[in-house]
Amino acid sequence: MVNMKWYTTCTVATLLSLISFVQGTRFISKEAEEIYKSNINMNLNTKTSFPMQQANISAYLSAAAICGMEKYESMILKGPAVGFEVKSIIYDEKTDMQGYIGVLPSDEAIYVVFRGSASIKNWIVNVDAIKTEYTSFDECIDCNVHKGWYTAEQNVIQYVIQQVKSLQEIYPKYVVKVTGHSLGAAVAQLTTMDLAKNGIKTSMINFGQPRTGDVNYATFVPSIVDVATTWRVTHDKDTVVHLPPTVDGREDETYQHICTEEFEDINGIFK
Repeated sequence: MVNMKWYTTCTVATLLSLISFVQGTRFISKEAEEIYKSNINMNLNTKTSFPMQQANISAYLSAAAICGMEKYESMILKGPAVGFEVKSIIYDEKTDMQGYIGVLPSDEAIYVVFRGSASIKNWIVNVDAIKTEYTSFDECIDCNVHKGWYTAEQNVIQYVIQQVKSLQEIYPKYVVKVTGHSLGAAVAQLTTMDLAKNGIKTSMINFGQPRTGDVNYATFVPSIVDVATTWRVTHDKDTVVHLPPTVDGREDETYQHICTEEFEDINGIFK
């Protein structure tokens, strides 16, 4: 099992240490590789309903996304993502939203992966925290979401839908899974909604997801996607999951969390 404490504290070095090789070059320390190998098996303290195999794959792919679009097509993934094939690159110049879409034959899945914050443009997106109207579903009455993340998602969603549908024609038996870390996690959650609107059923495991919308949005989401198959992995010391901040702790007046939380405490035990 991927050590989520090691992953979600999220420095670039930490993210890269989840991947064994990119372009045939070792870039993790021997010690880091041993830590990863020692944690590759399922943690017996984890909830039985939590799909640990998918979490391992998703963590690995989310970590690989930090390498940047220039390396996506040439990177060679090992560990739980061995055999992954990148089919298309997600990129929005305005927000520098990056990611990739590909297939993992061993998992019979199409994965949509979003990169976390890695540039000045990404951080401008993050701080653009004014609530904006959520327009993907007319049925979502008085729903508001984080303007920056929604803008980034809307700028790439039509391309994502097109690419996923094309892959579904080639791999009709494959399921669709979405993942990302931090900024990428927020965009991943919004993406699952738009994919569902276009008839694409997904599951999702993301890491360090911040609050994406208000209480109306959070209440509406379960009517569109199955919250039993949409997970957000959080860690004891991760501050990102507490953003945007609430008003005097009154989460119902600002932003509210969605998705099923899988929390890892300071001792690495999932709850």
